[in-house]
Amino acid sequence: MSKPHDSLLESRRKERFARRAYLHLLLDRGVDEFVRNVKADVRSLEGEGDDIPFVYPETGYENCYVCSLRSQYLDYAAYELEERDLGSLAFPLKGVILLLGGLLRLAGSERVVFVNNWLLSTNLYPAGLESRIESIRDRLGGDEPQRAIVFRSLNETCNGALIASLKQSGFLALASRVIYLLDTPSGAQRDRSNFRRDCELLQKSGLEVARGEQFEGADWERAEELYRKLYLEKYTALNPHFTAAFFTAASSCGFLKFVGLRNGGQLVGVVGYHRCEGWITAPVLGYDTEASPQLGLYRQLTALLTLEGERLGCWIHRSSGAEAFKRTRGAVREMEYSYVYVDHLPFWRRWAWRLFGRLLGRAAAISFRRLKL
Repeated sequence: MSKPHDSLLESRRKERFARRAYLHLLLDRGVDEFVRNVKADVRSLEGEGDDIPFVYPETGYENCYVCSLRSQYLDYAAYELEERDLGSLAFPLKGVILLLGGLLRLAGSERVVFVNNWLLSTNLYPAGLESRIESIRDRLGGDEPQRAIVFRSLNETCNGALIASLKQSGFLALASRVIYLLDTPSGAQRDRSNFRRDCELLQKSGLEVARGEQFEGADWERAEELYRKLYLEKYTALNPHFTAAFFTAASSCGFLKFVGLRNGGQLVGVVGYHRCEGWITAPVLGYDTEASPQLGLYRQLTALLTLEGERLGCWIHRSSGAEAFKRTRGAVREMEYSYVYVDHLPFWRRWAWRLFGRLLGRAAAISFRRLKL
């Protein structure tokens, strides 16, 4: 009979294998085939994190937010402001965005290298990376003296040790967004009536649960269509445009796991999640936006994800947005940050980055606490 510790080690071994396999796919096939609105060079630095991707965005191209600080901090913020009724706050916040945009241009925000960027909305981090921060910093700073060094998707609960190492190594904190974390192993969700009702809906809806291992070629095309209809057409083209090729490749090597809902044999909903070090996050979610709201496809899909977290014994990183929905199902709020190293850059760019960080922190007090962006 295997011991829990042995099972944990085996899970981590499989996760490392899946990450490396997918990294090699990115290195061999490039980004364009997998994410249509990203142009970037993906590299692996031998001896300096050869199991994680280093992403170098192409300058002069408007990348989506997973590979662009400008898209993340300015374009997406402008989109959010347009979607909300802010009253008297609208004008000053738009002014803040214009000011921050000027500072990012002066900082040269396109000239960066992202560390451990898997081109997902949320990047989970492997254990032990904190011990390599100074080595990675010095290597990248020497090889690319004109590029700032950026780590995305960091929060204290998931990445406390890594954040401490980044601060000690001279990285600047840039407030990013409010996220929601669910302690699934504690059973917090089981105390919430909304989650129990979601599970009842899932059981009684008559839809068939299908796992990614059962998907065929047409299913992956349908998964791309469902994702596109929700994230790119209903929301914004600033979101990453994942392709069916991405879903197929990420599934085949185990980097993403998929589960979906079928109605009469056709997929009407899909969720794809990534697992790393006791956490899962779902960068892929899509459903038939023309289906009756009474079917509750979003509720069913998020219930499926939570049940996967329970099965695997993992916390769930629920990303941002839909605050009331996530909190009434047990998730708790936390701040997320990007960390950037700029000490090797010219003086005026260092100055612009630091001023950008200070002003962003002040703006965050309004946008995150009052507007819940």
